[in-house]
Amino acid sequence: MTRWDLDAHAAKEVDASPELVAAALAMPRLLRVDRMIEGKARVVTTGTVGTRVEGPLRVVVHPRHLSRPVALGLVVGGVDLALTALPADADEDDELLRVVSIALLGSLQQLLRQGVRREYVTRTARVENIRGEIDLERWHGPNSPDGGLTPWCQFRDRTIDLPEHRLIRAALRALARSTALDRPLRLRAAAMDERFDGVSTIAPSRQTWSRLRSTGLFRAYADPLALAVIVLEGLTGDGDVGDAGRGFLLDLDRLFERWLARELSLVAPPGWYVSAQETVRISAPPVTRYLDVGVRDEQGRLRMILDAKNKAFVGRKPPRDDVHQMVTYMSTLECSEGALVGIGGQAQGPSNTVYRLQGGVGRLQVVALPGKGTIDDLRAGLKIWLKSEAAWSPNVMPKRVPEVA
Repeated sequence: MTRWDLDAHAAKEVDASPELVAAALAMPRLLRVDRMIEGKARVVTTGTVGTRVEGPLRVVVHPRHLSRPVALGLVVGGVDLALTALPADADEDDELLRVVSIALLGSLQQLLRQGVRREYVTRTARVENIRGEIDLERWHGPNSPDGGLTPWCQFRDRTIDLPEHRLIRAALRALARSTALDRPLRLRAAAMDERFDGVSTIAPSRQTWSRLRSTGLFRAYADPLALAVIVLEGLTGDGDVGDAGRGFLLDLDRLFERWLARELSLVAPPGWYVSAQETVRISAPPVTRYLDVGVRDEQGRLRMILDAKNKAFVGRKPPRDDVHQMVTYMSTLECSEGALVGIGGQAQGPSNTVYRLQGGVGRLQVVALPGKGTIDDLRAGLKIWLKSEAAWSPNVMPKRVPEVA
């Protein structure tokens, strides 16, 4: 099998036969084939990273502007993973799928040695030996036609069928079925899945993942749950485009945008709200577009438009297409404040350049956040920018942005 190692948001020339090109064309979320010349192809990747196998071709796309801790932290909602469960010899060139799989299996092995949590639940069942309380509403005495000698009893019993274990088991079963993963790791996942026998195989809905317990008595579950979320996010795919079972894919563009909207919502003044992927109309007849992040005041007026870009914004002017996009949004939506929020190469501190657009359109800021450290470094850079005097003009924010807790 041929393997292509690529970086996200980059172009590369690779050796490619017609069969390999055909396989690459079946991976539109990962890359596009720009041209073919004499047995070589120029491929351009998107913001999606991970592993995809198609016929004779295995494509591995690595994060380019974001470190691996930041990329994985974005998946779990901006949590700074300790990453103690990651293999010590893993380097930046290792596949994310393999690294995360080894980390999940290792953290679960440690959890099982400590002992998994059990909780009491109330059950109603027919038992040979009476226990708890007899359910008189369902039992009609020894001559009952449904077998009166075994009454229905209501009792409390300990179980490991908890939502946390259901999520973990769903991740293990996904790994065991993944053909993109090494066979030894698939076998380990299948064997560990048997250790959770008695837990339902129906996973909790995505809307409930953030409410699973990982503190207090469930402190030992923090790493396993976070890694299970990463596995399921990458392996189960995007239902809208049918990626389930197509490999391990993480859309870092979308995850960075989601994180930026969530962080801004924490500092918005009372009554203000932050929207992500808001649908707006920019023309008549209607042409609709989607704002990455919009900040609105208590009257619903659009005060600032932010565009999250998983691109390097240090040492050069912002890309032309990105500027044109922002100018279009700002002018048609009559919003005088815009910001392109991208990634910087430095480990600490953000950079911010303010462009005053001609024609009375307003200000466009180009912000580069530190993306090569940890997720906490990324968050700290955002906080520094938000607290700076240049971030918000007086007509946008009524008071200085408070510090994020």
